[in-house]
Amino acid sequence: MYSLLNIWINEIRRFNTSLHLVGPQVLENLDMEINNCLKLIEPIKEDILADIGSGAGIPGIPYAVINPGSEVKLIERSENKCIFLRHSISCMGLKNVEILEADPLVHLVRRFPAAISRAFSPKDYLSKTAGATLEENGMFYYMASNRPSLDDRFLPLEYADISMVHERMNIYSYRFNPWK
Repeated sequence: MYSLLNIWINEIRRFNTSLHLVGPQVLENLDMEINNCLKLIEPIKEDILADIGSGAGIPGIPYAVINPGSEVKLIERSENKCIFLRHSISCMGLKNVEILEADPLVHLVRRFPAAISRAFSPKDYLSKTAGATLEENGMFYYMASNRPSLDDRFLPLEYADISMVHERMNIYSYRFNPWK
């Protein structure tokens, strides 16, 4: 597992300057960020999981590595980041990952039973984007230091937390009800 993740981590470091995949603080602590991500997503067990605004692939790629029987869809609107993601999953030999180059607010990709996101930007569009991506009663997981501002269609459930360097990172869980 770690050898696969190390391939990806090295590719992030290699291409970050030109593609702006992660911020400087995340890049500096990338190994720790990935290890903490693994701890947060470990309890999540979804057969199909969409990573909304995947960027560099955090948390979708780690999820795919620790859950090889699942299908992971990395949804990213940036063409260059999609090229990076395709390159990375090819280098890693991951067969359970698909890249969907799209903005769910512009082009309906499809609806998924579960989705996850981390550091989604712009935050004002998180509810709309997650709502356009999830099936009715779908699960939404969000990795952040603070509970995100979501509209009332997202019913909060339990969350796990783990301490990280200079901050506290949580994973928040929601059930999506489009009829609210």
